[in-house]
Amino acid sequence: MIFKLVLVLSITLAIRAAEEVCYNRLGCFTSCPPYSGTLARPISHLPWAPEVIDTRFLLFTRANPYKFQVISALNVTSVFHTNFISSRKSIFIIHGFVEMGDKLWLVEMCQDILELSDVNCFCVDWKGGSFALYTQASNNVRVVGAEIAHFLNLLQAVYNYDLNDVHLIGHSLGAHVAGEAGKRQRGIRRISGLDPAGPYFADTPANVRLDPTDAVFVDAIHTDGSSTVGKLGFGGYGMMQTVGNVDFYPNGGETMPGCDKISHESGHLDELIEGLIEKVPCNHQMSVRFYTESILRPNGFIGYPASSYDDFKRYMGFMQQVKLCFMGYRADEYKFGHDQDSTTNQKFFLNTGGTSDFMRWRYRVTVRVAVQTVPVAVNGTLGVLLCGKKKCTRPLTIHSGLIFILSSKKYTSVVDAEADAMPVETVIFSWEKTFPPLPEPSLGASSVTVQFGPNGQTFHFCGRGAVMPGTNQTLELCPKPFSVYQL
Repeated sequence: MIFKLVLVLSITLAIRAAEEVCYNRLGCFTSCPPYSGTLARPISHLPWAPEVIDTRFLLFTRANPYKFQVISALNVTSVFHTNFISSRKSIFIIHGFVEMGDKLWLVEMCQDILELSDVNCFCVDWKGGSFALYTQASNNVRVVGAEIAHFLNLLQAVYNYDLNDVHLIGHSLGAHVAGEAGKRQRGIRRISGLDPAGPYFADTPANVRLDPTDAVFVDAIHTDGSSTVGKLGFGGYGMMQTVGNVDFYPNGGETMPGCDKISHESGHLDELIEGLIEKVPCNHQMSVRFYTESILRPNGFIGYPASSYDDFKRYMGFMQQVKLCFMGYRADEYKFGHDQDSTTNQKFFLNTGGTSDFMRWRYRVTVRVAVQTVPVAVNGTLGVLLCGKKKCTRPLTIHSGLIFILSSKKYTSVVDAEADAMPVETVIFSWEKTFPPLPEPSLGASSVTVQFGPNGQTFHFCGRGAVMPGTNQTLELCPKPFSVYQL
């Protein structure tokens, strides 16, 4: 009761202290609701002056891929003396809290994009506003977004630059910077939000945060979306709330493989965030790593439509994959249906590997067993390796637990393999028994059906005989016409 009373009092004081500040080039900014004085944003701050934030655009091109050229937002006409080419598309990469524009991940992302395409690649540096109390930095994003919009306005005026050639990529607070720019400069082709910051943005109105209407196409990747500090709890630094036309939730969107969740200690929001300056949480940063790898290697990041991660794990969406949706740099290749408009949101799920080998390829595998012994039930596992012309997957578990040693019994699973074995040419089946020690039955696969998730292509394999536990059985493609049991 006392806590609620203090909270209400804080919000009331914040409302009474509401102010407005105006900056010549950028317009006016208010601290009135919804920017403060709400449950999601109880602490009131006005954004700092443009001269304090000192936004800079660090330009990389194929002519200077390793050394950037600086365009100051306070003097955007300095772009005239750089390698900027108005006939090229322009990519803006925007960092988040307590970061800077020349940090390695931004530079590497630019360099990968330049390897793929001849573009103007800008790393947006706003360290003058990101190194602050988190509640202050979350308000400074409005000025940074306004600076980007002002720069784009200059490019339009001088070069007749087409906003359909603009792509903003923002991580954490940078995602909401991109949203602010899109609100101020309508017509931007694309915004990509990489784990958009949750505290002070989750459950706020669309004019506060990234929103599907901020660009022609908005995609988002959620990797650290568990219960947030902004909801007066402790958890992730991103959000689960949808903010784009397509929202991707790799591994469910909350905890990434290979990341040990940082345990939070109770305390004031700003004190909590300040203690993490030297170590950005792994889950939060994974969105950047996924996106960067997808630039040159997109095929291992395919999202499947589902309403939830639980539905995805129950194979929902696997058979609906009429249209591919790549998570990451190629997400804008997704085409909406005729009955959908620019505000439509769709959720996509996928699994990834750990902290280095991220890419995964999804298969649906059905094993139909054959036995040459008396029917019995044992505990154990059934597994396969899928082999193409050049590579095989690692062993993939199709079933674990009670195995009925009974002819024609069918076991089906959807598995995520670390290798693209397409087109699959052979299947290696094996099984293990954990209990009971006796008897020693033999078991084989009479048929294995493999369906490739991205395009639904299906392969049927035929086998003969049975093998003892721990022994491999190789199945070849069934002869045509083949005869296998219906799935």
